[in-house]
Amino acid sequence: MVSDSSIKCPFLLTVFTAATPCLQTQRTTASETSSNIFLLQKSNTLSPDTEDDSFRDLIEHLSPPEKMAGLCWMAVVLAFSLSAGNTEAMNQNRLETIVKYIMEMYSVCNKGNTLQFSLAVNIPENQYLNLQELFKDDVADNVKRLLKKGKVYTSNNMVAAMPMKKKDEHAEARVLANIQPLPDSSAGKSLVFYSYLSPCVTKCANPKHDDNILKDINEKIPKDKWAERVFVFSTIFKKYTDQNGKEQEFSENEIRDALKELGGTTLDYNIFRCDYSYNAQASDHSGPFQCIKCFSNGAPEPVDEHCVQKEFKQKKN
Repeated sequence: MVSDSSIKCPFLLTVFTAATPCLQTQRTTASETSSNIFLLQKSNTLSPDTEDDSFRDLIEHLSPPEKMAGLCWMAVVLAFSLSAGNTEAMNQNRLETIVKYIMEMYSVCNKGNTLQFSLAVNIPENQYLNLQELFKDDVADNVKRLLKKGKVYTSNNMVAAMPMKKKDEHAEARVLANIQPLPDSSAGKSLVFYSYLSPCVTKCANPKHDDNILKDINEKIPKDKWAERVFVFSTIFKKYTDQNGKEQEFSENEIRDALKELGGTTLDYNIFRCDYSYNAQASDHSGPFQCIKCFSNGAPEPVDEHCVQKEFKQKKN
């Protein structure tokens, strides 16, 4: 059974005992509630108004835990409905829920660690957003199976890839090389371009490197194709191996400069860091999930310190 205290809102009736998707040691959905919750999730024609009679009729027979889950779902729908009325194309709370869903569904893990992957997806604007409906054709197990084989996953709405280390092809570059289905169907949509790691300093975000992704972003993500273009990362690409085979770390200044280079493309400084925040007591990232905008007002200065520090500390309001 799922107890009342174990149901979190939002999303997906998931019980988290650690921060990143690969460290989640318990993921529970009770069999006796799943069919009823599925009905709630599929009934996307219901009004988000809590006075809606059809919604009350639907949850009337449910147990207290099931009712809690149903109300959580309706809160998600309501939040997205309200954000659709916002003049901003990509509300930050909306982005937070989207990125959290991407991380939970498509992260590829190895021995408890999240491996680098990148994903680009078209997000419809000006309507409430049902993430399960949006990603229904991009079945997580199928996507991850292809990624583990070194292939690029493509659909009409999503492109995903992992790096090819033998060819030194980074995940973001592989996504960009296969992104064409997305601009072709970009009308009335925003683009969320996600990478688990921030772009590396020496190659991807280095304008002097022949294989940087900056020129590819300008070419493949034109401003006239989406209402808004957003780049999101979770973890700092901090360590690298130098020419002598020694492990080194990029400085915060180097990471800051790399983000500025990325922001100077057609992304227009719409760069966010989204992840579970650092929990100092547990020495892990098991704190609240948050999204931080790295730049303010579309300007290259200043860069929010949360976007360059190794530990993603919770931002105080």
